[in-house]
Amino acid sequence: SIKKFFRRRIVLISIENFNREFAGKEILSKSLAKAGYLVILGHKSIIRVLVSHLPLKNQIYIEKGNRYGSFRYLIKAKRNKLFIYSFDEEGLMQTDFDTFLKRNHEKKTVEIIEGIFSWGPKHSELLRQSGYKDNQILKTGNTRFDHYVKLIEKKLNKDYSKNETILICSRFASANPNKQIKSNKDKRDGSEEYIEDSKRILNLMILLPRLIREAKIKNKIIVRPHPSESSKIWINACKGLDDVSITCDEPINDVLLRTKFLIHNRCTTAIEASLMNVNVISYEPIFLKSPPNPNREFTNSFANYICENNSDLIDSLKIE
Repeated sequence: SIKKFFRRRIVLISIENFNREFAGKEILSKSLAKAGYLVILGHKSIIRVLVSHLPLKNQIYIEKGNRYGSFRYLIKAKRNKLFIYSFDEEGLMQTDFDTFLKRNHEKKTVEIIEGIFSWGPKHSELLRQSGYKDNQILKTGNTRFDHYVKLIEKKLNKDYSKNETILICSRFASANPNKQIKSNKDKRDGSEEYIEDSKRILNLMILLPRLIREAKIKNKIIVRPHPSESSKIWINACKGLDDVSITCDEPINDVLLRTKFLIHNRCTTAIEASLMNVNVISYEPIFLKSPPNPNREFTNSFANYICENNSDLIDSLKIE
């Protein structure tokens, strides 16, 4: 009966970027549903309304994160007697802890959250610095990568030999935001040094599609800006080039099925590409200190090629 159905414990899970988060959180949702929970998976704007206004006492709310300004809606869920848990999607790549902590895990939210999911030991230490107690830090990893176990089986069982796409991933929302900043308290994700470094790398990476075409490499090129990044600078840089698209509309896991080479600079997509047996090219044309930038050794440990100049990059694309 309906009455009996709604006696089950309800779990509400929020998503901000479906193309990045959905596959992993679908795995989490199905696992919880199999265990007997009633799971509602939806965009954060919808989930926040539900947890704020529906009578959901003793139900579970899993939020994408609790960065600066999130207290105003998390406190509504807390007053509504929900148990609150949170991912920290940006935690894996952080090296500049001071800047990160100013924009994430504000003290008031830390005090009302039951638990937060940790990527691993380094992230757990960051969370302790944020004020979380050990019993709040749940060392779970992140389901964002789990679906690649089955996806690589799909790739191996299907002929993708004709898929020659070169994927260029851009991570520079801080240096190239797609909307005006509304708050002076939380201008961008990173220190001024990080933003300036990002601009330097971006200004070199936008030249790569034209460089590849000038080298007579004809593979399809997909440029994938960060979802919070403006595509205008890439569109202008790629004007007149054949078979180049600039889009982040498609789920990254689907794009990687058709990708032969990934070109990136310290981007977590390198991990996903490595899991998919894609040739990963780490583009490192200038020295970047860490902190404030992501750790070079960590991200480049997933690379097939580390290229410190354009000539090496072109040579890498011609190897296979």
